[in-house]
Amino acid sequence: MKAMSHARRRESREHSPHVLITPTDQRYPPHLKQYLGWSPPPPLRAIGNTELLLREKIGLVCSVRIPGRVILQTYEFARHAPQEGPVMVGGFHSPMERQCLEIFLLRKVPLIICLARSIRRIRIPTSWNESLAEGRLLILSVVESTERRPTKALARNRNRVVAALSDRILVPYASPGGKTDDLVGQAARWGKTLLTFEDAGGDGLGAAGARIIR
Repeated sequence: MKAMSHARRRESREHSPHVLITPTDQRYPPHLKQYLGWSPPPPLRAIGNTELLLREKIGLVCSVRIPGRVILQTYEFARHAPQEGPVMVGGFHSPMERQCLEIFLLRKVPLIICLARSIRRIRIPTSWNESLAEGRLLILSVVESTERRPTKALARNRNRVVAALSDRILVPYASPGGKTDDLVGQAARWGKTLLTFEDAGGDGLGAAGARIIR
């Protein structure tokens, strides 16, 4: 009996219910096809409210190391993000991104969380359940079910998906020469609108034409 119960628990983890969004589906974001050059475009695997894909979206990407003055400005942004405003999109992997995610969840801001791994074995954190139940959250992955663990390559691809999905991209800070800085350059070449804060600094954001928000 114990073995059977263990098997059932394992099965529920391995087969989390998800929706498959194919490239011919009307919900499939055209920006992914436009910017990422996939041939053919992969299906999206999603848990949650897929209608969030059709709304205006602001991406959030931030370097792991970030000056203290920018941390305060980023907190202020997260604390005032409107519940009825654009959907916030991110991988929410760096420390600043994770802290913003916690604030967004508490404030009931609509979210799309992009994974750098397969969605099949995801263990959904308890703090996400309310947003899922109330239609404010979509968990998204373009990773094949055989890729069970994130890698550097999958993380880079995930970040490009975040940038491609987003109508505008908020970059609190991009360390010069780092991965976020590279992503900022790519997004600028795509013609994306980049946003940052007055104290963010960094030549990369200025060269990319990032707009200052207050």
